[in-house]
Amino acid sequence: MKNVRRYLGLTLLMFAVMVTSSCIKENLSDNSSEKVNVTLNFDTRGGETASVDTENGEGIKTLRVIITDENNKVIENIWRDYSSESLTTSKNLTVMGLEEGTKRFYVVINERSIGLSDYLKSITTEIPSDFLKKVIKNIVGNSYFPRIDSDINDGIPATGMEEVNLSKTNNNFTIQCTHAVIKVEVNIKNLMNVPCPISAINFGQFVPNATYLFDDEPDAVEWPAEASTSSFDYNKDNGFYGVNLSANMSDFQKVLVFYMYEPKVTKSDDFSIALTAEGYESLSTPKSFISQTEIPRNSLLKINATIDLQTEVTISDLNYEVLLWNDASVGVPGFN
Repeated sequence: MKNVRRYLGLTLLMFAVMVTSSCIKENLSDNSSEKVNVTLNFDTRGGETASVDTENGEGIKTLRVIITDENNKVIENIWRDYSSESLTTSKNLTVMGLEEGTKRFYVVINERSIGLSDYLKSITTEIPSDFLKKVIKNIVGNSYFPRIDSDINDGIPATGMEEVNLSKTNNNFTIQCTHAVIKVEVNIKNLMNVPCPISAINFGQFVPNATYLFDDEPDAVEWPAEASTSSFDYNKDNGFYGVNLSANMSDFQKVLVFYMYEPKVTKSDDFSIALTAEGYESLSTPKSFISQTEIPRNSLLKINATIDLQTEVTISDLNYEVLLWNDASVGVPGFN
């Protein structure tokens, strides 16, 4: 599959005005009479289609924008908390009184979800030299991702960075941002003439424990050296309480949504899924479902499994789609 960079919409509308004492919302400097005002429009669902549902935990809960000069000296470190408001996937922020010239904007959305609040707050004088290579890594007792949708309390992380040249004339800039994770959706259809009780969903050796904060490699999945993969089971111990699939289903039923770091494996067979269902032990045999070895961040991975009774109860058809979290899609035929 040709990797396509996954973008969230993030538009900066910039216009030059004379600063007056009655209109300042973010007064960053008063040393010059000519200032540049910046309006930032954040949209984490830009360009989406009806095929991509918005889950309850998705949206902007917190927003951090670190503004620097061309030498990465910090001009302002802005943080906004929207967690007490109705959760939405877009926000606006106006910054007034910036000096003209080259500025860099570093954006982190929902930093609490990856445990970086204290780290980001401490950046007050200069951007660390390894900032774009900052590693997000699960630690014992504090695993950020994978995380089931019902356990998304601090939102989904997203990041972006852009360097722009502010001037007196009107300017319109776009910063491309990405979710720092992928979204996985499992849909199952039961064609047997009896119900099928699914108590667990088992994933193969493709679930990572680490990633980079920023997406610095648009054409490939780039991993930190300390990243590794493991298998992962969703069951009652981590938020999946099972589902009893009706008999003779005509449509797929969405049974699980979770989020994980972008996966990368050495062989596509590592992308596998199995089901735990009492009385149907054959469903516990792992089935590979993908023909590629990596899935870039900001993707939606939709796994569609069909259960049927042939010589034994089996997943008779399994296929997947890798979608942008907005509009592009790639499909692969199912297999038996």
